[in-house]
Amino acid sequence: MQDKSQQELEILLDLFEHDGWKIFIEEREGVYKALKENAHHDCNTNDKWQVRRGALLALEGLIAFEGTTKFVYEQAEEDIDV
Repeated sequence: MQDKSQQELEILLDLFEHDGWKIFIEEREGVYKALKENAHHDCNTNDKWQVRRGALLALEGLIAFEGTTKFVYEQAEEDIDV
């Protein structure tokens, strides 16, 4: 029987195949692009820039989640094969 983390990875891989996930990520990518492109207009103080930077970093992590999860899954599969 597979361990819990392997099962969770497979559930996440299934999630990434759904249209809803693709729409969700496309929307986050649009928000990221808009926040980044407008930062020089919207963030006229260091404090505002730091808040924007935090939002951008959070979105980057979310956008990269699928790729990161697939990488972890592939590494786990390679470890099993070794």
